[in-house]
Amino acid sequence: METKNLDPHSPYTLFLILVLLVLAQNKNVEEVLTKIRAFLLETKRSIAGVRGGLQAMNTSIETFHANFAELHDK
Repeated sequence: METKNLDPHSPYTLFLILVLLVLAQNKNVEEVLTKIRAFLLETKRSIAGVRGGLQAMNTSIETFHANFAELHDK
């Protein structure tokens, strides 16, 4: 299995290094990580809610369009 090295010029790698340095200097790393995890889980749940709302709206628009086209053809 081939392993990939981190690209030192990637902004994601630089951001990861920054986060690790900040966490290394903080004595409450576990507490910070718990808060970050909670934030990410809430963000994930919010995005899922938005996605569900957009799908429902799309379904309503498609139904409206089909009904409108049906009325227009009569």
